Amino acid sequence: MSKPAKCPKCDAGLVIADDAEVGEIITCDECSAELEVKELDPNVVLDDAPAVQEDWGE
Repeated sequence: MSKPAKCPKCDAGLVIADDAEVGEIITCDECSAELEVKELDPNVVLDDAPAVQEDWGE
């Protein structure tokens, strides 16, 4: 059973898949924000996804 959530940017309703994991990045269908799953139990908590940083070949 999927879990309901709300986008912290635009407040759109989202459905989080059963197999989602903490740390997974999802995209809001309404505003295209990239969001990180912070918690799954008891409620889904989403936050801005961390910015991708350049590793400069390391």
